[in-house]
Amino acid sequence: CSTSDISLSEDLAQEFHRSITTAVNTNQMRPPSIDYSVRVLTEGSWPKSENDMPSTLNLPDEVKDSLASFEAFYAKRHKNRKLVWQYPRCEALITAEFPLCGKKELKVNACQAVILTQMSNKTEPMNFAALSSSTGLDSKNLQDSLFSLLDSKIILKAGSHHRKILPTDTFVANSGFKSNLRVLKLNRERPKIRRRIERKQVQEQVLADRGSVLDATIVRIMKIKKTMTHKDLMADVVKLVKFTCTAQDIKKQIDNLLHRDYIERDENNPEVYNYKA
Repeated sequence: CSTSDISLSEDLAQEFHRSITTAVNTNQMRPPSIDYSVRVLTEGSWPKSENDMPSTLNLPDEVKDSLASFEAFYAKRHKNRKLVWQYPRCEALITAEFPLCGKKELKVNACQAVILTQMSNKTEPMNFAALSSSTGLDSKNLQDSLFSLLDSKIILKAGSHHRKILPTDTFVANSGFKSNLRVLKLNRERPKIRRRIERKQVQEQVLADRGSVLDATIVRIMKIKKTMTHKDLMADVVKLVKFTCTAQDIKKQIDNLLHRDYIERDENNPEVYNYKA
């Protein structure tokens, strides 16, 4: 479940930081150039949302080195597992110096951090295509990541005042930015309508993933037992799956497997199922 997932991840993070401290103290490596922590989560417990993406973000070298250190640490303990970085869920705290208001701390997600890194100290506008290429973000994720950066006025559109973000737009860092706040939270959620759509899509994906797990569990049980009553099969499935499901959920997947000829009803007793090899 997600709670145990977080607990195991915290234990792993503590172990990793102990290993880094030991390596630094024994001169096996230089101290990390950034402070960071990693949370490893099981994909099935934390389904992908609409704006999740493959790990193609063009990260600064110091971030790449830090992530590579963790990947090497994790690979030694879990040889058959693969880490996929979920950048929209990553958070970063960046210290920025503004000409008119001095130092500020910016709370951003990883995608926004890369955009700001690419645009820092640039006086010339960057067009949408150049920004997409330099960050590694596709059009949709670049648009989503730019939304709150533009809203905060840290980045401006050059010569354009419409609210939509278009592929023809160009962007520039706002040298005249001012704020009385010490910490600026820029990794805000997107507008409510889009969040509702995304939430619905995530819920649908969860249901689809759980249906696949139930299918696989039923087939695995039947392959071993060969013949089972409906009641016994339902009970065994409930024992094996790691999420809460209803009798109706299981029955739906049993009917699905009957239709797909993985199992069949016994000719003499419709409450008994037989496995079809």
